[in-house]
Amino acid sequence: MTVPQILAELGGVSRRTFHRWRELGLGPAAFKLPNGELRVWRSDFSAWLRGLEGAAARSRRVIVPRPPDLHVRGTGRVNPNAMPK
Repeated sequence: MTVPQILAELGGVSRRTFHRWRELGLGPAAFKLPNGELRVWRSDFSAWLRGLEGAAARSRRVIVPRPPDLHVRGTGRVNPNAMPK
């Protein structure tokens, strides 16, 4: 795949962002042709995308709301307005 093809599949990622990901080692595996152009095997691109999806799924967390603070800050006393009824 060419860089423009990759950018089209990613839907709006800039060329600069793609190259920055590569500089940081976060992009898909690529190789240079003798004329200096980058190419990415479709299988490597697909594997990279699957890896991103897996990382995103692992990073999703369930956010549990905190119970109300029963103490008045700095006083050590219980806040009567926060007591469950």
